[in-house]
Amino acid sequence: MRIQSWLARTPKLAARRGASVALASLTSERYVTEVLTRLAVHYPTDCATVEWNPEAGEISGVISLRMSAQLGPPPESAIRVAAAVAEGLRSTLPALPLSVTVTTASSYVDAYAESPTSPNPKLRLVDVANS
Repeated sequence: MRIQSWLARTPKLAARRGASVALASLTSERYVTEVLTRLAVHYPTDCATVEWNPEAGEISGVISLRMSAQLGPPPESAIRVAAAVAEGLRSTLPALPLSVTVTTASSYVDAYAESPTSPNPKLRLVDVANS
């Protein structure tokens, strides 16, 4: 239902069946790796240690990246890269609701570990304004 609302607000995709295919393509490992390569030209230091996260698998509509860093607060460079990737999605699918979450953890599973009553307090939601 949420996907339907952004489809209606994206003129090129309204009344088209290929919107889910477009979203799956734009969030695929192959496409995201190409985006990271292009971003590295503009953000060489930020992108130096960012890559697709194979631990997360490939989930249509989800981009999971990882950055080599020591445990501690997520570096601002991770936030800049995530925001740049989100902006790229926004340029193609302008009405797509986006959220970016960053954290520091030793693995993908640890990043999303939660207690029975609350989500992992280490997760940090980064504001990516919807246009």
